[in-house]
Amino acid sequence: MSTVVARIREFFATRNLQAASGVSAFPRHGRPPSTAASSTGTLQNWNPRRLSTMAEAREREKIAIRAMDLEADDPHVSGLIESMNINTVGIGYTPQSRIRVDQVPATGREIGVLQRQAEWNFTVWSQEADIQGTKHFNDILLLADRCMLVRGEYLVLPRMIKRRGRTFSLALQVIDPLRLRTPSDKQKNENIIDGVEVDRNGRPVAYWIQKTAASRFADLSSKNFVRIRAWKGHRPQVLHGFIQKDPDQYRGYVFFAPAMKFFRDLSDHLDAELVSNIVTSAAALFIATPDPTQAAMAAAGGASEYLASIRGERYEEIIPGAVYYGNPGEKPEVIDHNRPGRNFVPFVETILRAAAACGGIPYEVAVRKYDQMNYSSARAALLDAWRVFRHRQDWECRHLAQPCWEMVQEEAFLRGMFECPEFYTHRKAYCQAQWIPQARGHVDPVKEIQAAILARRNNLRSTADLVSEMGGDWEATFEQIAKENARAGQLGLTGPETGTETTGVNRANDTK
Repeated sequence: MSTVVARIREFFATRNLQAASGVSAFPRHGRPPSTAASSTGTLQNWNPRRLSTMAEAREREKIAIRAMDLEADDPHVSGLIESMNINTVGIGYTPQSRIRVDQVPATGREIGVLQRQAEWNFTVWSQEADIQGTKHFNDILLLADRCMLVRGEYLVLPRMIKRRGRTFSLALQVIDPLRLRTPSDKQKNENIIDGVEVDRNGRPVAYWIQKTAASRFADLSSKNFVRIRAWKGHRPQVLHGFIQKDPDQYRGYVFFAPAMKFFRDLSDHLDAELVSNIVTSAAALFIATPDPTQAAMAAAGGASEYLASIRGERYEEIIPGAVYYGNPGEKPEVIDHNRPGRNFVPFVETILRAAAACGGIPYEVAVRKYDQMNYSSARAALLDAWRVFRHRQDWECRHLAQPCWEMVQEEAFLRGMFECPEFYTHRKAYCQAQWIPQARGHVDPVKEIQAAILARRNNLRSTADLVSEMGGDWEATFEQIAKENARAGQLGLTGPETGTETTGVNRANDTK
């Protein structure tokens, strides 16, 4: 101990000596200069700037509107969004109650009953989740995900309504995120950032939502806005979701914004090529002259006669297979139909590859082009895409599905439909759930199922994990198998072979 104390004293004594003599105790040498900050050569005119809060809001809204236009008119953008939307949400997420047994005052048998109650409560609510009464909860998830893809974010309001025939009062209202904005008379309020009011810690405390649909002629003063608090106690009043990529980000951006110019230019290019092909294919022949002026004037007997003879000979309507006659002395010329050029297909593919990379998914998955892929490359591409889809699925379950689950279980408890003791003391433990996305499918079902069987036999994966990958509930699957086996026994049928191994013994290479 004395040695340690002596070293500490020596350290501080040396530090004080160096400070007194003007020598830093910890000298810091500057790093070598980087060409990334160079002001010469090709980087001379590269001087990016940061946008102000108002300019950033205008830019974000303009990008969202352009994305909506591309999604409506561009087949490549529409296909990419549709593919990501269906692969991410598809038929929705299936919840499984996962009450923490070690955190609640309930026995194992009671836990099983409570879990079934929680799942049934959510099933009932899902059918009446929409405030308009037209959408299932899975439809709301699909719509929210599409809003994120096209507008960069979603905006969902949990509402408590009274309507005859409803079991629950909780209902969800999906709002166009473009209605979330800062009122014109609140622009100088530094706590309101693009429609999101924050506290001194940057935590959203309220949202300013335009009462009517966004319009360039709408009244943008605060009297035409409604201010909704972000939280009321422990319950969220606004579910505003976007994937955050910047520390000071409060609104979402369209994921394919960096590729928007590519999509737009490619659309114009394809349209020009299509029109050119239509025109060249419609005009079969065109009558030309080696020297139009001399030949025509000679045939017409002079300049005045020539001008009179060609008056009105202007063809504007394109008729398929048309032959265009000029004036005396002209000869037929076949129009060249060599469009598009040889570089057309590689050019289009390059543009689409860049656009697919912007979305984080392989080109083959984005455009659904699998004709030149073998099993290994197809599986690698699909696994890469599924990592992106799985990330989005997990994010949406945590930020949208799970809060709805908790609010439904709380209302069910208050209505006597979720009979759990000390609910508010152990609310988080009672409201734990696992969300199962749709099955991702198989590239080669035989190989992948054999791999799953080997992993299960060697205790490398659980049955619940394997069944959830196929979009199922392992408990419901086991119950159904038991019913089928029991019924098959009653009818004297021979069912499929069932395994009884529960240990880690590897019997994959056993022979009969």
